[in-house]
Amino acid sequence: MTAFTFYLLDDKGAAPAFEIAMFDAVDLALDYGRRLLKERPRYSFVEITREDASIAKLGREPIS
Repeated sequence: MTAFTFYLLDDKGAAPAFEIAMFDAVDLALDYGRRLLKERPRYSFVEITREDASIAKLGREPIS
């Protein structure tokens, strides 16, 4: 299992939050990131990292 860090952020300058969770595959981490956004409407997007490398940045709307 690999540790993934999920940084929850918004565009309004509120303090970010983060969670660390263990998964066997990147697709499971992506699913978890989407679920975090659904459960926490305060945040606009989540950045997912693994060992200091960015895996994905997921948002409610497309992020440029």
